[in-house]
Amino acid sequence: MKIGEILRRLRNEANINITPDTIRYYEKVGLISPKRDTTSRHRIYDDFDHLKRVFILAEIGVPLHSLKDEFEIGKRIVQIKALVKLLEAKDD
Repeated sequence: MKIGEILRRLRNEANINITPDTIRYYEKVGLISPKRDTTSRHRIYDDFDHLKRVFILAEIGVPLHSLKDEFEIGKRIVQIKALVKLLEAKDD
């Protein structure tokens, strides 16, 4: 989804009204990471649930640095679980 599509879904599904600049700012500070269309270079957002969670938590006043820390910890946990799974498979 492009920025316009994200804005419409957030407005329609979660009653969240934000601007494209807000989305770009959250990208700049590392809260969201869109992919880039290789031909048009448009930002493509494919994890709507993550985006919605970020905007809801920010809207209720959770500090952005706390969100970033939480998401970094979540990424590390996923990496550790994958590593453990690989090690367990190697032992079998």
